[in-house]
Formats: sequence, C-alpha cells, structure tokens
Amino acid sequence: MSATEVEWRKHGFEGSRLGYLLNGAGFFHQAHRAVDDCHALVEILAFEVPTGAPALAMLLEQARKKTMRVWAEQSPFDLKDALKRRGYRWSDGNDGRPRSWFINVEESQLGAENCVSQGRDLFP
Repeated sequence: MSATEVEWRKHGFEGSRLGYLLNGAGFFHQAHRAVDDCHALVEILAFEVPTGAPALAMLLEQARKKTMRVWAEQSPFDLKDALKRRGYRWSDGNDGRPRSWFINVEESQLGAENCVSQGRDLFP
C-alpha cells in the first residue's frame, strides 16, 4: 500500500503512481515489466524523502497505526466530489463489501469521520 500510506505529495512528488515516484527520485525504468517494476519499488522504498527518512520507514510507521474503515453508505450522489476531496474511495461491491464510498482513518479520528460519512460537517 505504499501508494496510499506514504504522503508522497507532501514530500514533493507529483503523484503516487510508480512512474511519478521514480521520476521524482531521479530514476528511470522499463515500465510494466514485472521484474523491473519490483526492482523499481524496492528503490523507491529505500529512497530517502526530504525529511531524511527512507520511504519504507514511513510506510512501516503508518502500518503500525490502528485504523478503521468508515463507509459512507447511501450517501447522496451530490456529495461524491466532496467525499473524493476528503480521500474517500469507491467500492463497487464486487468483493462482497458495501457498494459505497469508504475511507481508512486512524482510530483517534474516527468520531469526526463518522460525522462526515453521515453527511454532516462535510465542508468545514
């Protein structure tokens, strides 16, 4: 989950796709070849972001935090853009989960996000 667990944009990267990360780190590779993609990911995780920490250390720090998944079930269609801006992602329900918007939040932020998922305080 290195694409979503590390705040790449906050560290000066254009986006979280592997190509953007490699470009931002000064690397180039043959895209879409499995072995090359794996080597590229290892290089990115070893790369030290401007704070001086390797990306892997930040990823592990995030992985150790307890998170909860909040579902915005039956949210009105007109809230779609606001939910996307807050980082919600769409689940199409094909995996047995609800067909709904969702977000993973740290346990300490669960109360505030529950209000948002119910349509309250969406525009602070």
